[in-house]
Amino acid sequence: MNIDAIAARTQLVTLTLGTFRPTKRHRPETAAENQRHNTNAARVSVRLTDDPDLKEISRIQHGIYRIHRSLTLPTIQDAMRLLPAGSQLKHSGEVAAARHAFDAAVATFVPKYPAIRAASPTQLGTLHDPDLWPDDVSSCFVFDVRYLPCPTDGDWAGWLEESARAAEDEVRERVTETLQRVVDRCQSDGPLYASVFSDVAELAAMLPDLNVTAAPDLAAIVGEAAFLARTDVDDVRNDPAARAQAVREAERILAILE
Repeated sequence: MNIDAIAARTQLVTLTLGTFRPTKRHRPETAAENQRHNTNAARVSVRLTDDPDLKEISRIQHGIYRIHRSLTLPTIQDAMRLLPAGSQLKHSGEVAAARHAFDAAVATFVPKYPAIRAASPTQLGTLHDPDLWPDDVSSCFVFDVRYLPCPTDGDWAGWLEESARAAEDEVRERVTETLQRVVDRCQSDGPLYASVFSDVAELAAMLPDLNVTAAPDLAAIVGEAAFLARTDVDDVRNDPAARAQAVREAERILAILE
């Protein structure tokens, strides 16, 4: 494994997200329920607010997290991911757009928070608990992305080699899951969605960048997967022979990885 080549093709990225979470455990009600049932298994939660801006903040964060995971690969350190060089521009663009939307939603919610908090006794009635409401929530909102070059000196060489193997394992898992879905859906009597083949197309387009270890078998299936992805779902939906052909093609590509 050429560690210097892997370092040249990747960089490290961390994504740190945080928000004010409105669902809290209500300790007095939890204690009361446990006492009533003579147990310690009960957990009573209360939702402090359904404010749409707070929901929008969570939606933005969940969205960028999914994108971040799809464009990056694991390392042996949970908080740090490998970002292939070919995905760096897309990653930074997605991050910039999400950060802009996040900042706008936070700037709308934070000034409203004191009024939402003040309305809690009316909104929550006897479930209102002032201890659940912090004085200030602005510090709860976090959106931080850091890009770093991949180090190769000293112990970092071993770290990067292990991380590259973990990354390759995840790529193989993605490939297997995507192609196995073609097999399963084409063999099923259920609906056959266009995403079955569009997911293969997306994978084929990303695979050259995701193959950070330059594994020969992964490189070999790029063209094969791209060819399979050109299958028109409308042509195979109601054609058993075409379905069977798609299954054979997917299984043939899967066999390359064995």
